[in-house]
Amino acid sequence: MAKPALKIVSGAEKSAPAALPEIELIWDDTTVGGWKELLQKAPRSNLLQTWAYAKTNLMLYRLWPKFGVFYRQGKPVAMAMVSTRRFMGIEVVRIHRAPVWLVKTPSPELVSAVLTKLRAAYPQKWSRRLSFMPELPNTPKSVELLEKAGFMPRKAEHYRSSVVDLTPPLADIKKSFSSSFRKSLKAAEKLDFTIIVDPSKLAVKDLILGYLRDRAKRRYRGPSAKFLRTLHKNCRPHEWLLLEAWHEDQLIAAQLFVLHGSGATYQLGWTTERGRNACAHHAMMFEAVTRLKQAGVQSLDLGGLSFENQGLNTFKENLKGSEYTLVGSWK
Repeated sequence: MAKPALKIVSGAEKSAPAALPEIELIWDDTTVGGWKELLQKAPRSNLLQTWAYAKTNLMLYRLWPKFGVFYRQGKPVAMAMVSTRRFMGIEVVRIHRAPVWLVKTPSPELVSAVLTKLRAAYPQKWSRRLSFMPELPNTPKSVELLEKAGFMPRKAEHYRSSVVDLTPPLADIKKSFSSSFRKSLKAAEKLDFTIIVDPSKLAVKDLILGYLRDRAKRRYRGPSAKFLRTLHKNCRPHEWLLLEAWHEDQLIAAQLFVLHGSGATYQLGWTTERGRNACAHHAMMFEAVTRLKQAGVQSLDLGGLSFENQGLNTFKENLKGSEYTLVGSWK
């Protein structure tokens, strides 16, 4: 019986990269409800890719949204909301916190194929200014895939945040908090103040006024009052969770959470000196975690770690979520 011929494999053949999967990108072929349903299926969603956020930017800044869904073999694998505006002959394109992945762990080949398809949708030209903040971790592999797709890095701060898993039993979530957070929570339970959840729409005014006073005093960056008011108008009631802490007739602290898909984001919070002494923020945060979990929310993004407010960072870090850093801004 003849021996099989010896096959010689060159180094190039041996290390040949896997073929990229075929991806189809379809624009604006879904309803508002359809977009929200897709977002609900995402293992990890974010506020910047919601319909409410898109409509808010349209109303305030004339940034027109485009909704793209990436399909592989007829099944959606990712989604991206893109905001565009023309100004003096220049097309401004913003793609922030996208793509939102509809698969739990996308392979490098799938990520590469989706990035390549997105890049092809906006080819480089002198009249276009593209800003891209990918929803990808800050790793050498992410950088490699972005550069391979044709994107170039920009000098900008890398977004950092932390996510609290809300799927375990509530008692286990509480146990996962740091000892100092649990100590403050226990102290708050003994103090004389009241937490009001889902107050009337009039409370939004109090939330914003307190936030503006706190931001001016502490000099940190944050959304404008106009943005918050408009976002509130564009959110459905179940997408907006506002908590207030009252001592007698004085509002001493407030927190705002925005729900999206199977997740939620801690949008902002502020406190007075009396609220800080009463550990009101700790009590409100645990109340929010309890209510979000009851509403079926699976993860809580703590809304970013600050480069200028270490006290806020410490508060968030004591919740012991999973910290992450995004790969930065690209063009």
